[in-house]
Amino acid sequence: MSREPVWFIYVNEEQQGPFTKAQLYQKFQDQQFESDVHLFQEGWKEWKPVKDCLSDIDLPLQIDGTSVSMQDRRLKGPRVGIDGQIIVHNQGDMLIGSGVNVSETGLFVETAQQLFKVGESLILTCKVKQLSAPFHATAKVVRFNAGNGSPAGFGLQWTEIPAGIQQDIQRLTEAKKKEAGAPKKVLPPIPVGKKIA
Repeated sequence: MSREPVWFIYVNEEQQGPFTKAQLYQKFQDQQFESDVHLFQEGWKEWKPVKDCLSDIDLPLQIDGTSVSMQDRRLKGPRVGIDGQIIVHNQGDMLIGSGVNVSETGLFVETAQQLFKVGESLILTCKVKQLSAPFHATAKVVRFNAGNGSPAGFGLQWTEIPAGIQQDIQRLTEAKKKEAGAPKKVLPPIPVGKKIA
């Protein structure tokens, strides 16, 4: 059985690690580093600049002239809050989580269990109140939130989803876009001396 590669980061004249790939992903998600970050994986002969090993780490990193950070894929479309149960498995491990939000590109499933790795393909069975019917889909793990002020769980990117469900999600996100662009209704002040019904 092969084990997962172990990673190290060298930044600000300090070695950090060892990290699993999921931990490395979380490290880049939580922090923005200077562009002179170097990585090392067990089996390599030397440290490599992060920009030279993007294909090795398969993480959605954004590198500009001075810094390295995670690409914010969530900006591509609005996310809509959902209420539902999501069963997630990989033909071996399984968990049941709560759906938090959905977009045309993916889904966030709330769970404290970190059973799956970033990059892993999963099978989903979803029953979401806001969608027309329960459905099966496949998705890839793109991030794990450990909590820290936001829900703990997995960010998943759709790889296969039924066309009718995709249309339902598009309708939800379009409604959210219209709602966001609509002028806010301003209520008059409550008259003094009158009770609120």
